Amino acid sequence: MKFHDFSPFYRSGEGIRSKVAGDRLIDNPAVADAQGGSGASFSFDGTDDVVTVSDDASMDDIFDDGGTVSAWIYPRSDGESSYGRIVDKAKWIVYVGNEADSKVSILFYYFFSGDNGQWSSTLSVPINEWSHVTVMYDNGNVANQPTIYLNGVSLSLTVNSTPTSVRTTDDGSALKVGNDLATDDTFDGQISQVRLHNRALTADEVRASYNGQAVGFEYRGASQDSLITGVDADWGTDQPYTGNTADRVTFNSNYGWDVYGLPLNISVDTNVLTYTTTNAGHGIYYQNILEAGKNYRLTINVSSISAGGTLNLSTYDGSDYQDYPLAAGSNTVEFTHPGGTNLNLMIRGLGTYSLDASSVSTSFVKIGCVAEYLPESISDSSWLDSSGNELDGSVSGATAVNAEAGIVGRDSHLLESKTVADLQSGASFNFDGVNDVVTSSSPVDAYPITMGCWFKTSASSAAVMLALVDASASNVYYNLQLNNSGQAEMEVRNTSSFAASSTSSYNDNEWHNAVLVMSSATSRTLYVDGISIATDDDSVAFNTAV
Repeated sequence: MKFHDFSPFYRSGEGIRSKVAGDRLIDNPAVADAQGGSGASFSFDGTDDVVTVSDDASMDDIFDDGGTVSAWIYPRSDGESSYGRIVDKAKWIVYVGNEADSKVSILFYYFFSGDNGQWSSTLSVPINEWSHVTVMYDNGNVANQPTIYLNGVSLSLTVNSTPTSVRTTDDGSALKVGNDLATDDTFDGQISQVRLHNRALTADEVRASYNGQAVGFEYRGASQDSLITGVDADWGTDQPYTGNTADRVTFNSNYGWDVYGLPLNISVDTNVLTYTTTNAGHGIYYQNILEAGKNYRLTINVSSISAGGTLNLSTYDGSDYQDYPLAAGSNTVEFTHPGGTNLNLMIRGLGTYSLDASSVSTSFVKIGCVAEYLPESISDSSWLDSSGNELDGSVSGATAVNAEAGIVGRDSHLLESKTVADLQSGASFNFDGVNDVVTSSSPVDAYPITMGCWFKTSASSAAVMLALVDASASNVYYNLQLNNSGQAEMEVRNTSSFAASSTSSYNDNEWHNAVLVMSSATSRTLYVDGISIATDDDSVAFNTAV
């Protein structure tokens, strides 16, 4: 039995299973829209059409330490001069070429200070059909090769040119969709749903994106701009503190970093910070720089760690530390903040260690989708960015296809108020806080049960978002709700009542996703924005009266 008409899942005797045909979730309108042509797109004439996004630091050099570009394309040929651009940022290019037998290849070109790199896929992309294309690459080593996916499946590559030396920055170069800077390599066909990530997606995430599903909860604020800058990133000698040792107050007043733990032995000299501690839990920390559930990348150079010493990048969820080991040399660490109220970034260790920014400054960026151009963000004159960075594209010549007049949404990816099927529509119900309700018959009759929704509110009063209830009794219900403090809460009652809530508040007038998983009578977990924020193991039998 399917849960509802739009679900990509069904319930069987073996539990919850996805309805998959090959590599595609079937009955998924998000995929059907793209492949059937009912979703909005831009049509490029193969001559001079282009969508231009002005350069911005938030999307510069996205392939440093790994990046990803994806798009839905409908090529009619391999484009102007057989170099039809999908996405072009001057120093890296994703395009189609090599047309033969009603197919084209996907090619990726990257500029380096020595020889440039060029790779081409097999002749796999059909003409006059919709296909989902993803290119993933890390420019940090010339031996690295990109991975090119077609409809969620990686393709074999030919290395046409191996790069040498170091990558060339694209800082200062505009992003072009459907053409290049000179507008002489125009795409011939339609392009829709372009995304740029400043991290390498996993194979599962690429497949999820192809299936019309959003990747993680990584939106809002991902950027190539470092969150740690100036003297906090390079230990600049222009600060008055330059002594061999100093007390906590002096150090804290000169830097955004704070010192944690005593005895204290810390010095900053010519862009090198050196710290000695006899406690593995002591070190330095940057206050309130993290957001729960967001993805981050720290790039830092450790010039030395004393023999037998340890050093970690750490986060804290309120009960446990999450440690990511750092070693002598250049370190790049990607992590997700686990949740909780502690939003500090910590570097802590045992022994003596030195952080060296004399040649390369410390970088700390939020990773995720830095630019996103969805079908519902298309109009005749613009293509709005839904990533939160507002990197909107201006249209020259390209024709909007199937765009609904007057309906353009910048943030529609956050309005998935019903199901994956509504990923593109942004539909939701507005409740008045008094007596509004949507009622349906119960779809379940036993554990396990999962119930969830997207919600957005600024209210400070308690409210139930989803409930399974026995209408004839006051003591039988299974609720997903907010309390008076705006904290997400699960409450279940079958004679006895048990509740557990988050520590964070979510009545911030932003969209959030809440999911209550009731695995059994003694196992319940509450998730908000993909993060487990509360659990409960009190025994509550299921009451079939609901």
